[in-house]
Amino acid sequence: MHSGTVIRMLDNNNLVALMGTDVMKALMEQEFPNDEEARGPSLLYVMGAAGIGEFKNAKVIGLNGGSSFQAHRDEINEDYILCLTDRGTVGLCTKRDYRHFLVEDVSEINIID
Repeated sequence: MHSGTVIRMLDNNNLVALMGTDVMKALMEQEFPNDEEARGPSLLYVMGAAGIGEFKNAKVIGLNGGSSFQAHRDEINEDYILCLTDRGTVGLCTKRDYRHFLVEDVSEINIID
């Protein structure tokens, strides 16, 4: 199993959930039923599934401390997608550009207040 296949969901550095690519795929199918073009669930949908509703900032971190993306709640919308890759990992991208990852091999999503 590739170590990037499980994403740690944290709320102020406290673990609230672990989500694998199978969960991400199920969330994508719930959020975008019958959408053949869908590449993954939105970041907001995944956070909601983990029980995270209210937050000020979110940080998405790549495997082994690789690339990261941080944004304020007002900047995050349904356009940010956790895209499932052919390698069994997840990357953060936007709906408009599935080919350019803001964060490759996502390993952690942390809510920071």
